Amino acid sequence: MARPERPLSTMPGPVRDFAAALRELRQQAGAIPYRQLAKAAHFSPAHLARAADGRALPRWEVVSAYVRACGGDLLEWQQRWQLASAVAQAQRESVVVVQMPRMRSALVDSGCSGHMAPVHQLASARPVASVSSAAG
Repeated sequence: MARPERPLSTMPGPVRDFAAALRELRQQAGAIPYRQLAKAAHFSPAHLARAADGRALPRWEVVSAYVRACGGDLLEWQQRWQLASAVAQAQRESVVVVQMPRMRSALVDSGCSGHMAPVHQLASARPVASVSSAAG
């Protein structure tokens, strides 16, 4: 008996949603075991299971083999994959790093500056440039 799949993350997002859709496709195809799916897709069972685990967007080659083995519409799934890829990329590029407020006066005034020196060094570091502005 095959072991059950790990639950998907509760955090919505394009990669998680895509994985959920792949799992649903497999269920609609008769809950094909990954070992059987692997024979039809020519990828290992572990590779196919990772494609639907929601941790990372799988390569198109893996998705297309998975979809074909489940009898899905390849054009529809290519569009889904491209959309998920574009949204995930846009989310990665929109991440902004925020500078922590300076804490120097609070540390000096409280008399904690000696043993809190490492914290003080981190807190008074120069601002970090925004990832999104560097990405264009």
